[in-house]
Amino acid sequence: EVDRICKKHGISYYLVGGSLLGAVRNGDFIPWDDDVDVCMLREDFERFRRICPEELGDAYAYQSYRNEETTHYIYDKIRLKGTYFSSEHSNKYDDMENGIFLDVFVFDKTANSKFLQKLHIYLIVMLRRLIHIRWTKEPVEGKFAFISRLILPLVCLLPFSFYHSLFERILRFFEKSKSSKYLLDGTGLYIKKGAFPAEWATGSTAVQFGDGTFPGV
Repeated sequence: EVDRICKKHGISYYLVGGSLLGAVRNGDFIPWDDDVDVCMLREDFERFRRICPEELGDAYAYQSYRNEETTHYIYDKIRLKGTYFSSEHSNKYDDMENGIFLDVFVFDKTANSKFLQKLHIYLIVMLRRLIHIRWTKEPVEGKFAFISRLILPLVCLLPFSFYHSLFERILRFFEKSKSSKYLLDGTGLYIKKGAFPAEWATGSTAVQFGDGTFPGV
């Protein structure tokens, strides 16, 4: 369904993550995988998130903090209605759409300077943690556990709209830079790998995935 909508409107997207690995290695899902991962460049994603909710068939739901008040994921999802996917996190929030899903990640521009790249990543990761703390009302684990316990009451004083707005501004800080040669996976786990050359995300390679052929980054 996502492929149909993107082709109809000339929106570029790519299989990434476990979905791309499964396509290359197995020609299908990795047997223990539980979702589909796709990615878009910011310009394509902005068009997609405007168009997709209106274009989706009745069997699907577009999930975003912009159209579902009880959802605060930092990336958008397409859910299959009439199904239920339970995880340690999602089963605490039965007031949101919880069907099996496809994740839509975004590659955003970042600085050419290594120092500014690291600063950009640091700010993005901090905002991601704050949104998670605000949503779960629980401290994070690991080396930030103590600090997150201290700031938890203060974090919960501010509305979600503040965090989402600030997060998106930081993500898109370099959006209008014509000289940027690097991208970040700001909404996905690969942000931990750092910045990567923008040329890596230009063009696509067709890969077999299940019964269809789809673009892989």
